[in-house]
Amino acid sequence: MNFEVLENAWQKQTVTGGGEPADAVATRLKREVEIAQRRIRGGIALVTCVLLTGWTVAIVGHITAIKRFTPVGLIAEVVYFILVVAFLVRAFRSARVVRNEMAMMGGTLPESLGATLRTVELQIQNARIAGYAIPIVVGVCIWLFVAKYLAGELPGFGAVAGSVFMAFFGAVIGVIIWRRYRTQLAPRREELEEMMQALDRNESV
Repeated sequence: MNFEVLENAWQKQTVTGGGEPADAVATRLKREVEIAQRRIRGGIALVTCVLLTGWTVAIVGHITAIKRFTPVGLIAEVVYFILVVAFLVRAFRSARVVRNEMAMMGGTLPESLGATLRTVELQIQNARIAGYAIPIVVGVCIWLFVAKYLAGELPGFGAVAGSVFMAFFGAVIGVIIWRRYRTQLAPRREELEEMMQALDRNESV
């Protein structure tokens, strides 16, 4: 079996062992999936912490009469909660998919490459979802700032400052995601697809 494509991709390391991946290749593939898994877990932990902190502050503020719940404020908290839950649902689903792909690592070379490729494709899908979701979330947050201003719960400066911050924050996150897609995920998917095609051609010979 000719592994020239894989040798070039993995810095001229030789793949041996018939249909089994070489240690160097298997280690690189497994590390790549593990990094994706850590990213997802980190996102889940961060968002969960933000959610719990936000609700804790809101409840304590209401109990101590520092800031009572109002209809607009309660609607805002519910909307934020729904947005966070939607993120967590997608994140937990992604974590489950990556965990399943981890179970495929260490098998034959096509299995390991396939698991890595599916993990990269999952991250690309998440990036695309974020590309649609970020403008919606920013728009909702700005609308809530305006609603609080109209209800007299937020001064005009606060509404403007909050809206500008959300727009800026959303733009920064969007640029980071887009840059990672263009410079890392898309090229990596192309590289893995070429490896899979090379293996298919070699096995058909």
